[in-house]
Amino acid sequence: MSKQITIHARPNRKSQADQWVAQEHPPGPSNSEKPKRLTVDIDAELHRRLRLHSVTNDLPIASLVRDLIEKHLASQETGSK
Repeated sequence: MSKQITIHARPNRKSQADQWVAQEHPPGPSNSEKPKRLTVDIDAELHRRLRLHSVTNDLPIASLVRDLIEKHLASQETGSK
């Protein structure tokens, strides 16, 4: 009994997996822009509250922070504080 192995032709420069990855777009303001990373130090109690709110409302912390920044900047641009 012998085991037969089929060797396929070498894949093209852009394999199907590469094409699939290339069509994915990161979350952010625009699909043509790469999002910028922001690092913020907060105290432990604020982080605990943020994490609890995130879990309770089934929202990723990053989405929550992005939304809050957008709302704050929009309110500043319209003149309300």
